[in-house]
Order: sequence, then C-alpha cells, then structure tokens
Amino acid sequence: MTDNESLEHYGKLGMHWGHRNAKTSMSSITSSIHKPKQVSEDYAQKQKLKKKKIYEMSNSELQTLNNRLQLERSYKDLSKQDVSAGRKYVNDVLSNSSKQVVSNLAAKGMSKGLDILLNKAIPGK
Repeated sequence: MTDNESLEHYGKLGMHWGHRNAKTSMSSITSSIHKPKQVSEDYAQKQKLKKKKIYEMSNSELQTLNNRLQLERSYKDLSKQDVSAGRKYVNDVLSNSSKQVVSNLAAKGMSKGLDILLNKAIPGK
C-alpha cells in the first residue's frame, strides 16, 4: 500500500461512528418540535363537538357543527386544483390498461377453471 492510498481518521478519540456531539440539549429540540399549533376558536369548538354523541348535543350545537363541516367541505371543493391535460391522459391510460389486464386475467382463469371442470366431468379424457 502506498502513501496515496492510506486511510486517515480525523474524528475524536473514542468517538463512535454515526454519533455526533450535540451542541444543543435534547430537551430544547423536543420542545421546539412539540409546540402546540394555533387553532381558531371555531375549529376548537368543532373538535370538541365531534367528540360528543349526537343525542348529547343541543340543536344550536348541532347546527354550529353542521355549518362548520359544510364550510370546510365547500372550501375544499373550491380550492381543488384543476388536473392538467397530461395528468388526466396518464390517469385514463393507466385506468384503461389496468381494466384490460384484469379482464384478461379473469378470462384466462375462467377458461382454465372450465377446462378442469370439463376434464373431471368427462371420464376417460
């Protein structure tokens, strides 16, 4: 082995592979990850009402929940992005080809099944 092919190690003595010396404590990392999200009062009320059973809710609570769910659904419907022509074409091609593959497999399976049944039904074949 020549000097150009030597392997040198620049780590710290006693350091294990894959371990790093953290400059911040783990408690600060986990506390920054698990910060509670800011939610609106209406959303919080919806979450609280969804936990109740229907017969436990008053008419006004039921109406509030229903209105919130309808607003969320209409927002999702309105904010859906239009599918591009290329994506629509690819989806159609994949859908049609998968239907053809499944129908071919089903036809082959049925023909083999019929062959087996016919061979059993006709003795001597």
